[in-house]
Amino acid sequence: MVLILVLGGACAACGRSMSDADVRARLVGRYDLSLGSAASVSSSTATAGTLELDASGRFVQSCRLGDGSTKRDEGEWSYHDARIHFSAFSDCSGVWPKTPEPTSAHLPVEIGDEPIILVSPETNTFYKK
Repeated sequence: MVLILVLGGACAACGRSMSDADVRARLVGRYDLSLGSAASVSSSTATAGTLELDASGRFVQSCRLGDGSTKRDEGEWSYHDARIHFSAFSDCSGVWPKTPEPTSAHLPVEIGDEPIILVSPETNTFYKK
């Protein structure tokens, strides 16, 4: 059993609070999708995925789907109050209720040694640097 603790702006490694600007700087980089326990692979869900956040506030999300095709979304991201906001985000893992995609999303963030962006805490599905 894996337990994920949402720490928001607290730095587990340093024991101090971080400003939103500090967290934004830590979030910049490339992440890989970790598919959780309830994610089921089908032709429309990901077998692999990446998320790239740049310092200018832009992101690229790429997913390799079960049928071998790829899906790519681009947009803007921001961080505030322990959550990251994406202007156009796809649930490639298939753990969210069906919605028109891409859609905007506000996802919790865990800041530790390496940031984790939680897609579904209940199923342990996340993006990890």
